[in-house]
Amino acid sequence: MSEAVKQTTDYEKKTKKKKSKKLLIFLLILLLLFTLSFVTVRFNLFGSKNVVDNLLKKVPFIETAKDKSEKDKLINSLQNEISNLKSNITKLNSTVKEKDTKISELTKQIESLTNELAKKNKEQEDRQNKLKNYANYLTSMDSKKAAKILESLISSDAKMAQDIFSLIPTENASEILSNISADKSIILLGVSNNSKTNSVADETITKIYSAMDDSIAASIFESMITNKNTATVVSILKSLDTKKISSILSKMNPTNAAQITKLMQQ
Repeated sequence: MSEAVKQTTDYEKKTKKKKSKKLLIFLLILLLLFTLSFVTVRFNLFGSKNVVDNLLKKVPFIETAKDKSEKDKLINSLQNEISNLKSNITKLNSTVKEKDTKISELTKQIESLTNELAKKNKEQEDRQNKLKNYANYLTSMDSKKAAKILESLISSDAKMAQDIFSLIPTENASEILSNISADKSIILLGVSNNSKTNSVADETITKIYSAMDDSIAASIFESMITNKNTATVVSILKSLDTKKISSILSKMNPTNAAQITKLMQQ
């Protein structure tokens, strides 16, 4: 009896379990159908494409095919721009390097010219000091001896003779000229047919002739007229005072004196 009751009880338990499982499966199916229905309705109401796009945008590192294509184009464009900039930088660096090289060469040339100029100035200064010493030496000696030295120097180096003579004081220069021939006096004074200027400054020449013996001055002017340098004679005479002009003209050849007097009136 008790065995029969036990079997009946076991059967009832098994039956209840089967019913519970079936009910659970049924509920799961209903829940799945409800979920599918909800998703379907949502996609239909708001547009499935927009929902998908929004979901994709919220997920990192996921891009649409269109966005990827645009980004690839942008990247290629930027890479090309970078490449062009690098190329321009290379060209600019090359240009700067060339200019730096030229600047360096010009700097060296300037330094070389500066050194050369300094050397020339030193040489000129040394030469000027030597000329002054030579002029002082001639000034301190007898005018006849000084005249002979200058005449000799005129034959070998007329320019040097002129430079030295220009440094001799006016009074001494007049005495020296009085002992030098007219032709060489013209050379010493730097007067030539092809030049409008004199080696010795005009003011100095005026002082020299003012202090010079009239006969010697007349002799020099006669020689200058013979060498067709009449204009210079007129120019020098005009710089002298009237008394000195008259004294010199009186010592000259009458024909030349008349010619000079006429030219001075023009």
